[in-house]
Amino acid sequence: MWYVKQLEYEFANNYALIKTNKLKYMVFFPPTIKSGPKLLKERLSLRKVFFRKISFFISINKEFSPSFDLNNFYQNINTARFITFSDEDAKKNGSFGLYYNGDNIIKTIQSEDHSTIYHELYHLSSSYIAKDGTVFTGFSQAPNLKTPQIARGINEGYTALITNRNFGNDYSFPVERYFMGMIEDIIGREMLEGLYSKMNLLGLIEEVNIKGIGEEFINCLFALDNIQINNPYLITNLQTAYLNIALILVNLMKEKINYGLIGPQMAELSINNQMSILNNIIYNSYTPSISNAVLSNQFLTKVKNQIWSNIYFIKVQ
Repeated sequence: MWYVKQLEYEFANNYALIKTNKLKYMVFFPPTIKSGPKLLKERLSLRKVFFRKISFFISINKEFSPSFDLNNFYQNINTARFITFSDEDAKKNGSFGLYYNGDNIIKTIQSEDHSTIYHELYHLSSSYIAKDGTVFTGFSQAPNLKTPQIARGINEGYTALITNRNFGNDYSFPVERYFMGMIEDIIGREMLEGLYSKMNLLGLIEEVNIKGIGEEFINCLFALDNIQINNPYLITNLQTAYLNIALILVNLMKEKINYGLIGPQMAELSINNQMSILNNIIYNSYTPSISNAVLSNQFLTKVKNQIWSNIYFIKVQ
């Protein structure tokens, strides 16, 4: 069973992800962001394209995402630097935008009609480096800039989700985005936007624990981190994420059945529909050799057996 536990002695201000009694990863308390000036410095107006998009970013979030805390955005934006590169370079490098939190630099393509700048502005809005070197970027965090961040998969997924919802045309990180959309449905949009903007991974873990899906969530968190990088365990990690997403859906259906909102047949139909959506995402996001290996008949049979054994258990209560 995964859970968060406060550490003692010199680590008293931090939490750790624990499985039984073995320390796995640190989870730091979110930083305290002071309220700063709400004005953009005049120097930004020298880059009219950026200034216009930054102003639009502020207005859209105020109107459509009022629970998104902009205090950290104002702390970062006035010292940010912006660099553009050509569309050809973007295609060559496989990236249309980057945010370097150590230098507070956004690098993005020149096209004015692309949503990449908004994706990177969300990273800027939710990035903070503490005095002790701890790095926070939305839901992801690390003890320093040289250490790979944990929860980077779910962080990119939610960044893409909120960018696409508010500005459109961000279809990056499809599996991660699907997973975080499901988590948002469970704990609520206002709650999740607030936790993201305040860099509160600990709060997110506490919320999913309350909902009874803590272990499945943590399993997905680490699996999605590992599909971010080119490694020989990509298929295994995708399958781990897939299975735990299915188990979270089962838990949701259990709750709805227990409250009398739906019956077992409707629960089965809903799970089937969601898994079909996830299947299509995987088929459209990876090469046939990878997607076919992930969604092999043997693996899907294993998943279905676990799903239907849980649903049957509900039926006979």
